[in-house]
Amino acid sequence: MDYTVKIISSNFNDIYDDLVYYCRIAEIESQSSIMKRNMKGFSWENYPESLLYKIFKTDTYKNGNGLLILIYKNNKIISTSTCELYNKDIVILLKRLYILNKFRGKNRYNFTVYLPNQLKWAKEKNAKVCIWTVNTYNEGMIKLTKRIKNHKGVLLGKSVILEYNDFIDNIVFHNDPIFFNNQMQMIVSYNLDSNFKFTLEMLK
Repeated sequence: MDYTVKIISSNFNDIYDDLVYYCRIAEIESQSSIMKRNMKGFSWENYPESLLYKIFKTDTYKNGNGLLILIYKNNKIISTSTCELYNKDIVILLKRLYILNKFRGKNRYNFTVYLPNQLKWAKEKNAKVCIWTVNTYNEGMIKLTKRIKNHKGVLLGKSVILEYNDFIDNIVFHNDPIFFNNQMQMIVSYNLDSNFKFTLEMLK
């Protein structure tokens, strides 16, 4: 493994400089205006939707309400993802997920780092269901999510697909987009409690 992982739920000030540097690179290289706002590294104090604002200006990830995962290579952050409690029953996974451009491709952090740790955290919080969102404009990610659901996510690698068979078999791709977090989103859900009946109305 040529990278290291930091999982943080407190003492965020310890990684302030690292995170600001990373977010500035992410903002510069992002093509999407939405992603630029989400990953704001310059003047982030004016962007409540940005990762830095949520961590350092709100209680979103404090008091056990969320988890920040950082992937480092050569002592620099190259990727991030967070998860957070939406309410006592629902955890949102894979938020503020970003990988610096030069490290994309065959990296499989979603399945090998982020999902295992975020699902573990959600279970520790006694959540009933996990969800993640896909922006409706992101057709590539929508197609990839559907391919993974159909066990066709070739880029993930056969070993990764086999390891997460149960997870993949039981995710639900909700075809009707909803207005969530100020934009149109597709919702993917995964029940931690098989008796829990999740509906999109719970997010409205």
